[in-house]
Amino acid sequence: MASPVPSKSDIIFTIDSGLCLLVASTEVLQNDDILFITFQHLAVDPDAPDAEKREARVGLLSIAMTCKSFLEPGLNTLWRVIPSLLPLFRLLPSFGIADGVYVSFTRFMLLVIR
Repeated sequence: MASPVPSKSDIIFTIDSGLCLLVASTEVLQNDDILFITFQHLAVDPDAPDAEKREARVGLLSIAMTCKSFLEPGLNTLWRVIPSLLPLFRLLPSFGIADGVYVSFTRFMLLVIR
C-alpha cells in the first residue's frame, strides 16, 4: 500500500515548523543568560573531594569545546574556581619545570649562566 502523497500546504507547513524549531534552538544556544545559568549548574564545587573537582573540570572543558557558543560561558565557569595559582603561572611563557620545581626560565637562565 503506497503512502499518500503530501499536499503542497503539508510540505510548506513541515518546512516552516522545522525551520521554526531550528531558529528557536539556535536562539536558545546563543542566549548568554541561559548558557550562564546552565553552566552554573555544572560548576566545580570548591568543597568537593579532589577527584570530583578534577572530573568536573574535565567535563566542563569538554562541554566548553563542543561548540563556539559554549566556549566562553564554559571557560568562564571553569576559571571561576581554580585549585591554585599554578594554572595561571603556566600561561606565562617564561614559567616552567626545572629539576621538578616550577621556576621562571628567565631567572633559571641567569643562574645557569653564572
